[in-house]
Amino acid sequence: MRKPRIDNIKSNFNYTIDSVRDLVKSTHDNHQIPPDVKKSIRGLAIVMLFGAYEKMIKTLCAELIETASTFRGKQRNLSPQFRMVGIASQINAIRDPAAKKSTLWERTLPNVLKQIDGEASALTEIWPDNGEYMKRSQVLIFCQFFNLGEAIGSLGKVHNIIDSIVSQRNQIAHGELTAQEVGRNYSEVDIDSLINDWENGWSNFLDSVSSIVSNKAYFINSR
Repeated sequence: MRKPRIDNIKSNFNYTIDSVRDLVKSTHDNHQIPPDVKKSIRGLAIVMLFGAYEKMIKTLCAELIETASTFRGKQRNLSPQFRMVGIASQINAIRDPAAKKSTLWERTLPNVLKQIDGEASALTEIWPDNGEYMKRSQVLIFCQFFNLGEAIGSLGKVHNIIDSIVSQRNQIAHGELTAQEVGRNYSEVDIDSLINDWENGWSNFLDSVSSIVSNKAYFINSR
């Protein structure tokens, strides 16, 4: 089994955050740019911070599953979280209200048993979703599902501002507020501090995840 490439995810995340930082600095250092434009830039910075975080978490999800799929063995020999990944499609079929009761016993449950005994290479990507897209509660679900609870504590200040970032991004994306209206709530110092906190919190989170998943026992069933 190959090693998870968490360092690559962290490097890409930090590169994007550096781009946000450079955008804010280059525009705010230019005295010819009107104040209202600078407010819009600060609002767009919020959208970019959300985008960096969204991509990072989704890439991390894919990386963990792809790493588990390189295990040369049966899914039943993987850790519980990856065995759940293997039967996710069958679980969804059970939840389908349109499915006939006979299908449950004739097809779905037998397929669950077959999948558990299938090869790890057959794992497919899923996304733990609780209906609160990218909010703090979904991060908690993500970490609970993938047995990464220890990493939550490393987020620091970020743990309490995730929902605010998501909300402001959504307001801009859905046309409820303009980037300028969101940006006027932040000074240049405020946005610089937010960028730094966001980078530090998620970088520490990835470092913690890396430490947890670096041991092969994380992926393999210990029983």
